[in-house]
Amino acid sequence: MPLSKTKVHLYFQLINDSIDTIHYDICKEVTVPGKFDKEKGSAKPFVIPSLQEWHGYEGKFNLSPGSRIIIPNDERKSLEKLASLLQQEIKQQTGYLLKTVTGNPGKGDIYLSLHEKDTTIGKEGYYFQAGDYISIRAIAYRGLFWGTRTLLQLLEQSKSVPKGIARDYPQFKIRGFILDDGRKFFTLQFLRKYVKLLSYYKMNDFQIHLNDNGFKGYFGNNWDSTYSAFRLENDTYPGLTAKDGSYTKKEFIALQQLADEYGVQIVPEIDVPAHSLAFTKAVPAIGSRKYGMDHLDLTQVA
Repeated sequence: MPLSKTKVHLYFQLINDSIDTIHYDICKEVTVPGKFDKEKGSAKPFVIPSLQEWHGYEGKFNLSPGSRIIIPNDERKSLEKLASLLQQEIKQQTGYLLKTVTGNPGKGDIYLSLHEKDTTIGKEGYYFQAGDYISIRAIAYRGLFWGTRTLLQLLEQSKSVPKGIARDYPQFKIRGFILDDGRKFFTLQFLRKYVKLLSYYKMNDFQIHLNDNGFKGYFGNNWDSTYSAFRLENDTYPGLTAKDGSYTKKEFIALQQLADEYGVQIVPEIDVPAHSLAFTKAVPAIGSRKYGMDHLDLTQVA
């Protein structure tokens, strides 16, 4: 059930299965009743992306050096790593090093739990409730993690958080960003920082474009002198790896592991059959004489 009454559009199709023909398209607007009848209290706080649903209370929750991060006793193993991460992030933002303990929350505390019963919010959804203490509840780890990003964004603005309850969930399943690392090298430290930045705004897909090349016309119309790069370590063809910047297998695996902790999927993009000059320089026989050496010759059989 939404927090407040919400208008939704229901779309129906009547189809004759025997001839696969649509007879009617029906769209009807329906008002779904909410948990709360009247809007009152604090306005919806500003976070990115905007909270899907919000119902405000009166007053504010105030974080203090005595606040604690609380996780349920029966969820200690699954949540203690998240609690520790949140502890360090809050310290970076506020200077407060909060204790992390198991048990029941008290006034001024932050409570994390996977005991939410509303499965309609999905695995990336969560409830965020600020009252005497802040409660973040979800049905899955990823949703709970996104709830902590909401908390951090609010604390970045003020140590006083408007009281109220949010029912939040993503509008889009994939929320991604692509970085062209083939034409310009970015350090591993930069990529690790970018993972955290994307996660802060609840983006969950980071595509890294790992190979590419320049245009022959800007390099004297000579493929041999045209810039190209492949950014990963390669044992089979050691000369393939770019000399002006690359990542070892160990480094890239560590990046993927970090991203997983922050709710981000790393998508390593190896671009073929075009944009392939780095490969054809390493193995000239696979280059296309018809379309240019920045293309693979797909007629060649390995």
